[in-house]
Amino acid sequence: MALSNNFIYETAKIFSSARDREFFLRVYQVPEDIYIRRLCNINFTGRFYVLDAGCGFGQWSMALARLNKQVYSIELDINRLRGAINVAKKKNIENIEFVLGDIEDINVPAETFDAIFCYSTIYYTDFRKTLKEFHRVLKPDGKLYFSTNGLGWYIYNIIERPYQSRDFDPRRMAIEAIKNSLEFYNNGNAILGGSIIMPRDIVVQILSLIGFSDIIADGEARIVVIPRGEPCVSFFKES
Repeated sequence: MALSNNFIYETAKIFSSARDREFFLRVYQVPEDIYIRRLCNINFTGRFYVLDAGCGFGQWSMALARLNKQVYSIELDINRLRGAINVAKKKNIENIEFVLGDIEDINVPAETFDAIFCYSTIYYTDFRKTLKEFHRVLKPDGKLYFSTNGLGWYIYNIIERPYQSRDFDPRRMAIEAIKNSLEFYNNGNAILGGSIIMPRDIVVQILSLIGFSDIIADGEARIVVIPRGEPCVSFFKES
């Protein structure tokens, strides 16, 4: 079910942040088929229980719910969660459980999920703890997909300043992320809620140490694990 522009604009009003309003409008003006195609390409279909970790406004949760039996969507921001719940009700999607919580500490037993999907969220956490938590709650034969940002994304934000709004300066965000990352990698500390740059080689090494196997790392939208997968267009400029 496609959402009307009127519903999208009315729902966006629940957000006090101009950035959140613009982000909500942007993700729900993207046709749902684009999200579904991406999920099919990474084989996130036909699974019993899927975690959408850091679901944000729920755009991926809606697509996951179309393709899988049950979705557990966790989000730390209550207003974003409310927006996602409103969309699910409007679309008559009933197989999503929305939960307010932190992806570093997921309140479920070990080996709960058949698959974990985490889009553009993990770098706001201590990703070492988050990946260990994903390993704990994922079944031994489960699948994990997540996207993150390398240094190139932040340099792009400094130069081009995309998605600037009244309460969001991409250049300032990127500079703070670089400072935060230096503190994180030098001293093991990070500012809560601040971005951490995640170089590919470091991430792959940590995944291996935690116990993940069959690791694929590539540019955003380039990972295709099914035969003859359809080409996908990246949502972001490549790092």
